[in-house]
Amino acid sequence: MLKSFKSSYFISFILIYIVSFGEEFASVTYAFALVKGERMSDISMIMMAYLIGGMLSTPCSIYLLDRVSLFTLLCAIFLLSGITIIVTSYFIHSYVTYIVSLLLGLFAALFWSTLAIIVANIFEKNQLQWVNKVTHSIRNIGYVASPSLAGFVNNYFDPKPVLCMTGGIFLLGIPMLYALLPSYKDVLSATSKQKEKTGEGSYFVHNLVVYTRNFLQLPKMNKIIYPLFVTISATSTCNVALLYLVVNILHRSKAFYGSLGSLTSLGLVIGPFLFTSLFTKKGEPFGVCIAASVMGICVLANSILHSTFCLSVIALIFGIANGLQNTLMWTYLMKVMPENQRNKIIPIYIFVLQLAVVIGLFVSGWIHVQYTQIFLLLSGTISTLVGVYGAIVNFSYSGSLTIHIDKQIKNSN
Repeated sequence: MLKSFKSSYFISFILIYIVSFGEEFASVTYAFALVKGERMSDISMIMMAYLIGGMLSTPCSIYLLDRVSLFTLLCAIFLLSGITIIVTSYFIHSYVTYIVSLLLGLFAALFWSTLAIIVANIFEKNQLQWVNKVTHSIRNIGYVASPSLAGFVNNYFDPKPVLCMTGGIFLLGIPMLYALLPSYKDVLSATSKQKEKTGEGSYFVHNLVVYTRNFLQLPKMNKIIYPLFVTISATSTCNVALLYLVVNILHRSKAFYGSLGSLTSLGLVIGPFLFTSLFTKKGEPFGVCIAASVMGICVLANSILHSTFCLSVIALIFGIANGLQNTLMWTYLMKVMPENQRNKIIPIYIFVLQLAVVIGLFVSGWIHVQYTQIFLLLSGTISTLVGVYGAIVNFSYSGSLTIHIDKQIKNSN
């Protein structure tokens, strides 16, 4: 029994790794194919397409999670992701990449929503912080290898066969899901009994508004989501600007940019394990905002410090702060959301995150390459100040958090 339990965990970790590695490798490869021109619009558009796909996953998730089992949804995600990457590997230098990015963003967001629901359904509240550390770290390990590999492949080889192999790995996830089914049959095979009315589009839109309001009314959410939204928008500009700074302005290789991405991902892995307890002494909301302000400082530093050592250290610290922010926010959300609203609130939260990043990328697309450093300076300053403000606000209210959460959960039931 114990052996079966451990093997199911191992397979689960492999599946998480496949999704994180595959989506990141494909995204970075498509971005490298479009690094050209005097504006950042090419990169911002492909990143926006990915995130718009993620935003589209919100209504899809809310609709599908009430109608199909989690197992069926996961199989569809792996199948469609694999086919999409394989088929479109021959069009990476065309505008097809925008459509591909949108689809991959949709599939990835559906997967992470489904994973979050599975975690919340399987584990107790006192286990969530540890489980989120592990799942986010496994996810981020995939991000460690993929940027460096993508940079290396794009620098020296034809990326098409590697993309085909990546798509094939996604397809291998399907038999792995079947291997998991006996261990988690009750969770993976179940569907929600609370289905929306069908055939009424306005009713569905109305419910989206209701779910969003319910999300914002969660304990302390209004004091954490607005600073988080602004800081995510501001720091997301770094994704576009840093690529142009490194490749076009500093004239470093794509492999070097890939190594910076890997260092950031390494920070994503180690951050939650090393600093979670330190950042949660005043509650998760306070820790989230402190992490956001650290990310802002890193973006600001990128505009000033350009040596190999400095860029590498900044990338690592940025990843540590980002990993903490992700883990703490997910842990807090899983603690405070009512059990009967998980299928609705988790997609809404992902939508909010994607919207914040899309806004940052949209703004980036209008910036001329010659203003990259000034843009990073302004973005970093805004993120730092708003993060500090959010930390101050959430520090003031940290004392009554536990009681407030308990009351909210009881009332929702």
